[in-house]
Amino acid sequence: MTDVVVPAFQTFESALAEFMKDGSVSTVRCERCDGLIEITAPNQSAMFMRCSCGAYNDTLRGL
Repeated sequence: MTDVVVPAFQTFESALAEFMKDGSVSTVRCERCDGLIEITAPNQSAMFMRCSCGAYNDTLRGL
């Protein structure tokens, strides 16, 4: 067994829902580093999710 924290889909959903509602994420934190998850949308066709430890680095394509 390893102590690796696997990103939870519920965290993805919560962060995305908060971003869509408020335009920013202020309460959803990473399970691994306890840092806030950041979502940016530089244009209409792309959204990026980031975390300071890299567990939630994703482009959110396909969601």
